Amino acid sequence: MNVYQEHNIRLEYPTDWTLEEQSQDNDVTITIQSPTTSVWAITLLSGRPDPSHVLKTAIAAYEAEYPDLEIEDDTESVLEVDHLARDLYCEQYDLVTRICLRVFTVGNRTALVWFQAADVELKTTGATLDNITASLLIEDPPQPFWPY
Repeated sequence: MNVYQEHNIRLEYPTDWTLEEQSQDNDVTITIQSPTTSVWAITLLSGRPDPSHVLKTAIAAYEAEYPDLEIEDDTESVLEVDHLARDLYCEQYDLVTRICLRVFTVGNRTALVWFQAADVELKTTGATLDNITASLLIEDPPQPFWPY
């Protein structure tokens, strides 16, 4: 297993999966790609935007791409914190793809965790996606000290 530990995030992922990090302003996205098409990602948004707005924005982006998108509520826990959760289902190339969205706040940031896989892949990568999520630790970054 590889260990990622940057931006107050720690997680574990398989050695044959690839990790990409993108930063913009004070926001960061970590994307982990399987050797096939399964993907796990987290985006940390500074300024603690409203989780319901983040979730609605993410869903709207998928709806624009997939007009026949099906949306279901979910209760799967992430980090044992209050969160919003939706599972999305869309058809791609005659396969059903499951997209799981989880949104919650951590300190002064809002986190969007999402992962997706085609239904035929979930049999082999589903446990790995769950294990990445289970390994996730997020620390609240220290606040800057400004002397008066």
